[in-house]
Amino acid sequence: MSDGTPITFVPPKTKGLKRVYKATIYSMEGLGSAIAHESAFRMELILMATLGPLVVVMDIETSYKVMVLMAMGNVLVAELLNSAIEAVVDRMCKGYDPLAKRAKDMGSAAVFVALIFAGMAWAAALWARWG
Repeated sequence: MSDGTPITFVPPKTKGLKRVYKATIYSMEGLGSAIAHESAFRMELILMATLGPLVVVMDIETSYKVMVLMAMGNVLVAELLNSAIEAVVDRMCKGYDPLAKRAKDMGSAAVFVALIFAGMAWAAALWARWG
């Protein structure tokens, strides 16, 4: 760590179904952490929960529905990764560091690009419906 303290948490290695089970638990904890601590993730999750069912019932081809749902899912994935980057950078860097800023800005840019593609998917779906 940045203060010289060694990292002490090393989960025990598991195999087979127990490993899958533990990985699932860790993933659920990560989602819970994002919901509890990341307002942008909560906002995007609410948008997906609201707009996802809307696109499912729209009178468009299934391929458009899948495209929009996947694009919205990618926004959530990008936000999770961005939040993870920010948490690690905040933990490791106490003051200003240009590389830390670059890492955080790139994580933010990933979310921005995912949002652009989600908007494009929605535009294509809406065009297919009413264009």
